[in-house]
Amino acid sequence: MTKKSLFCPVILSAMFGCGLVTAQEIQKSQSILETVDSAESKLEYVIDGAVLKKLPSVPVNSSIKLAEDECWWGYFTGIYEGGNDPYNWRKQGYGQPITYACAIKIPADNEYGMGTGKTITGIKFAFPDAKNIDDVQIWMSHKLPAETRMGDADICVQNIEKADLVSALNSTPDNFLNEIRFDKPYTITDKDVYVGYTFRMTKIDDDWDNAPVVLVDEPNVMLGLENAFLRRYHEESDWDKVEDAWYGILAMQVLLKGEFKQNAAGIEASFYDVPMLKNTTTTVPVQFSNQGRDGLRSFKYSITTDDVVTNEQTVTLDTLIQGLGTKYTYDFPLSAGGNQGVFKTGITITEVNGLRNEFPVVVCEGDVVVLENESPRKVFCEDYTGTWGRGAPWGFINKCRVKEKYGDEVVFVTVHIGSDPMSIPEYASYTRQNEIKRIPDVFIDRTIKNVYPYLGVGEEVYFEFAFPEEIERAKSMHSVATVGVKGKLEADGETITVETDVRFGFSGEKDNYALVYILTKDGLQNESWVQDNGMNEYQGMGIEEVDPLFEPWINGEEKVKGVVYDDVAIGASDLTDGVRGSINSQIQVGVSQTHKYEFKLSDCPLAEDTDNLSVCVLLLDTESGKVINADKKAVEGSKVSGIENRVLGDAVEIERYSIDGQKITTPMKGVNIVRYSDGRVVKEFVW
Repeated sequence: MTKKSLFCPVILSAMFGCGLVTAQEIQKSQSILETVDSAESKLEYVIDGAVLKKLPSVPVNSSIKLAEDECWWGYFTGIYEGGNDPYNWRKQGYGQPITYACAIKIPADNEYGMGTGKTITGIKFAFPDAKNIDDVQIWMSHKLPAETRMGDADICVQNIEKADLVSALNSTPDNFLNEIRFDKPYTITDKDVYVGYTFRMTKIDDDWDNAPVVLVDEPNVMLGLENAFLRRYHEESDWDKVEDAWYGILAMQVLLKGEFKQNAAGIEASFYDVPMLKNTTTTVPVQFSNQGRDGLRSFKYSITTDDVVTNEQTVTLDTLIQGLGTKYTYDFPLSAGGNQGVFKTGITITEVNGLRNEFPVVVCEGDVVVLENESPRKVFCEDYTGTWGRGAPWGFINKCRVKEKYGDEVVFVTVHIGSDPMSIPEYASYTRQNEIKRIPDVFIDRTIKNVYPYLGVGEEVYFEFAFPEEIERAKSMHSVATVGVKGKLEADGETITVETDVRFGFSGEKDNYALVYILTKDGLQNESWVQDNGMNEYQGMGIEEVDPLFEPWINGEEKVKGVVYDDVAIGASDLTDGVRGSINSQIQVGVSQTHKYEFKLSDCPLAEDTDNLSVCVLLLDTESGKVINADKKAVEGSKVSGIENRVLGDAVEIERYSIDGQKITTPMKGVNIVRYSDGRVVKEFVW
């Protein structure tokens, strides 16, 4: 059976106003973002809430009266984005009347200090709607139970009366969770413990029944993926250990009794390189978390550069940070002096709430890379699409508009994923490792991720070309080096020789840079290829008045043939870590580093001919995974068709401008700039 995905982070309404459509108008409608189908996956429903609007994230007050030595803990911090409205939650389920079992694992020895010696006294979980839920049990065990009714749970099993259940659908902000004490608390010894709940879905009436398991996927409320979501369906004997970030983790906590730190903040052990120009200031966002029972009201920090304390301040927060593990990001100020180079820097959280920080990890360290001068940079866009994606036209149109606006300031590589005739093994492996499975989607410099093509990633989504906001954000980031590339088709017609030139803006020893090479092809087309098109459902709604490039898709068929695909990745090298040894770790400011690489067209099945080939190089920070500069050039000796940014055939002229940017209705003598319905923008000379 194939997975039926109802993951809906971007959705369209059937009602449009005069050009702009707000997030509020486009809730609760059809998804245009799809995920890769897997023939081996179960029939599952994964439903996201109304994430288009900014949702409240507020701490939940416990309905259980806690003792002085008790607190709630889990891999989920207890903060539900969207409050008590289950429509705003992420939910998962099987879509059939079955028995569910859900759990987390608490290792006896864990990094959070929540194992041996702590006593488990209760459990907290949510049901969107419990009307068709029965046979609810809570349980603890040293092993995952194999029996449907948890009879082999070796610590305890406790039945829960349906009348005692709380449904979030009919709740209040102060009473939407099931908080239950165990009749027999259990103190963790040296053995790992599983804690969970099970229930039976008696029938399916609606989406609440299809997907009754509540998850969270907001990074700020997740401690991690490991041990945070274990599940089993009643027809199976084995449990699934779900550690896929796309799913999220179980929105469940346990009530623990014992000794807890009172004033503690844990900080990330390191931060990635921060590039700066000489004699400038900037900030570095560093995430730390509340690890004390009293919460986080204020903290004191110091900044050390090359063993010299350069800054020490106390920060008082506007609101109390509650919940063990709740994360907080602060922009710590950094200053560069008049010398270029690499400077070891440490950020230390010395006090919490005016008292010594009780957490063992209090220092975050990293490199500040001070640059002699600004390095010109190009923005790299990894553009994910697929012939099977009904929303793919958004990506096609977005690419046309970005190229029109930025030209070669932006480097596009279009990656086809899933069951697609243009998918290649190198990227199939990369997207699998990085859990990239939805389209259309764009990663900018592998830094600004999951950007929806055309619409961008703003708090409110409008039916407008908002994508440049993300491009501008990427352009504002400093690059540590310039990078150039050139490629040549050799006389054998089989080998493409690639050469790069990299010049760094600082001197020092850094071993975290490497080059990635990608071969792309324009003009890919095959009459057997069929492109899914979901835009044709919106005919007659005036969307083409917002952007003429919508027109051929809105008035096209549901299945489209004859699409011409450009910028398609047909070959690649070492996409994750770059080519070993491609950058010398002994770096000298302004000194050229060159590197050569070869592509064999026999290794690239999509290269049916040598036309329209380009080479792309990425300068990669191998620690952060960020692309810090890129370049792309047409391959010398490869015939170029001269047609770019194509979408559909039979293009028609949409708009015409004079060379000074004035819109004109008829051709005029001199240079005319003409925009076609297939996305091309060409200069035309009229005699």
